Amino acid sequence: GNIEILNLNMKPGNTLKVKGKISADTVGFSINLGCSSRDLAFHFNPRFNESVIVCNSKCSDSWQTELRDRHLPFFRGCTVK
Repeated sequence: GNIEILNLNMKPGNTLKVKGKISADTVGFSINLGCSSRDLAFHFNPRFNESVIVCNSKCSDSWQTELRDRHLPFFRGCTVK
């Protein structure tokens, strides 16, 4: 599943909390924060099939430098908050 939050008036120091249950059969999910689908300040994409969390941003529909972290603090079927 994907969550896209656009035009959220966040400022430095603000916190966004996400709570939910990860499907037991999912390959991954993404959370996108930005002004539009073409301009994302933050793309958070855990990929269970690769055992990695991918973070990125997008400017004028162009993906920027991808960061990958092999530390997955959650798993398929778990509840996160």
